[in-house]
Amino acid sequence: MKNFRTIPHDRIDRATWDHCVMQDPNGLPYAQSWFLDVVAPEWSGLVYGDYELVFPLTCRKKWGMTYMMQPPFTQQLGWFGHAGAEVTTKDILSALPGDIRLIVYNLHQGIAEVPGTEVRWNRNVCLDLSSETDDIRKGYSTNLKRNLKRAANGGIVIQDGNDLEPVIRMFRENRGKDLAGLNDAIYDVLRNIYRSARDNAGADILYAFDPEGSLMGGVMFLQWKDRTIFSFSGLSEEGKKQGAMAAIVDEMIGRKAGRAGSMLDFEGSNDENLARFYMSFGSQEMKYATVRINRLPWYVKWLKRG
Repeated sequence: MKNFRTIPHDRIDRATWDHCVMQDPNGLPYAQSWFLDVVAPEWSGLVYGDYELVFPLTCRKKWGMTYMMQPPFTQQLGWFGHAGAEVTTKDILSALPGDIRLIVYNLHQGIAEVPGTEVRWNRNVCLDLSSETDDIRKGYSTNLKRNLKRAANGGIVIQDGNDLEPVIRMFRENRGKDLAGLNDAIYDVLRNIYRSARDNAGADILYAFDPEGSLMGGVMFLQWKDRTIFSFSGLSEEGKKQGAMAAIVDEMIGRKAGRAGSMLDFEGSNDENLARFYMSFGSQEMKYATVRINRLPWYVKWLKRG
């Protein structure tokens, strides 16, 4: 009978692992070994059978206890593969190693039910790019069309780039100032994601400039299978006024549209303002779960409440 086994990082058959993730119908890159190496360098794996299903274990230790949290810049994980109806969600969660005392972990949007577990549902927004560009643009909201017209009239120019630093700098000087926990190490992870994606999958950077050559905004897109992922962005206050971000996304849509099965994944968001912008392109809302499993001793639970 097939069973689950936990395999440490240095004993994982990476080629077989990656093949399993590649065959999963959800089309996500986050569980590929090259991505995990960046965001959770000591990751291990829960494996079913002969790599028919894999589950990344992104564990760390604190106070001598093992816990598993979602790595940075990694929207969705969970189990990937082709085990079909052989195993259930309950089977998989029950197979997680017992020494993991606290789990706060995002499952991918293909996992629709999570019975018997504390769950928070999150919003993701995706745009089907199978249609031709003109047909997709017919679905743009009135406000988005107005912003694109403002960008065109203002002479906003979209250019390709290969340097993430201007985008990081713009983010840190603007929206990043209001977000806690974003230290230099977090931005190093982001830089390494870009380098690794460029080497193993695909990554594009688009900039928006005003007519004088001042940077208004920029986006890093990851390319994986038929999916273009809006991974990270920076936008100045002036760029926000001039519709720079709308112009960047519209440019990428024009490049990727008309390919059967292709998709633009906005990678969020639970933020209502961001979600409204993403939905303005005619996108569809999808849901994915954050599960929380608390096996902490009673005295640690008490300390955490205090």
